[in-house]
Amino acid sequence: MQKSLERKWGRPSRAWCLMETAKIWAKRGTCLRAEVGSVLEKGGRIISLGYVGSSPGADHCLDKGCLMDKNMKGCVRGTHSEINVIGFAARYGISTEGSTLYVTVSPCLGCSQAILASGIKKVVYLKKYRDLSGIENLKRNNIIVEEFLNKGGESCEC
Repeated sequence: MQKSLERKWGRPSRAWCLMETAKIWAKRGTCLRAEVGSVLEKGGRIISLGYVGSSPGADHCLDKGCLMDKNMKGCVRGTHSEINVIGFAARYGISTEGSTLYVTVSPCLGCSQAILASGIKKVVYLKKYRDLSGIENLKRNNIIVEEFLNKGGESCEC
């Protein structure tokens, strides 16, 4: 019997697994304009998951269409993935202090404020959002922000 079940391509890093999970959860989103997923981890374990979607009990974009606000330049029916991942943790009494957020798109300014308030210490994103003020706000407030560059499961600094 083989002592190790090591794969030919090697063992995927934890960071890669967490970002892949965020990508899967992005597919649960109910907004027609944005597909963003978030994973909060602490101590190497997932503590909360989120995606872009309407508030509990509210209409979904999938059912009613997006509700556009010209001043905000986007859909206001859905709640951002980062707010949902933090909100879920808060609702169930899960501390986010010192956690790391893996998100498929970098946070907007509003989400960066929620990240700061929640005690998240690090944000790892897959793609940059068109407005970089969220990243700038996090860095200005000493939050570690990293673009995820891991390809195919090899180790990274995440």
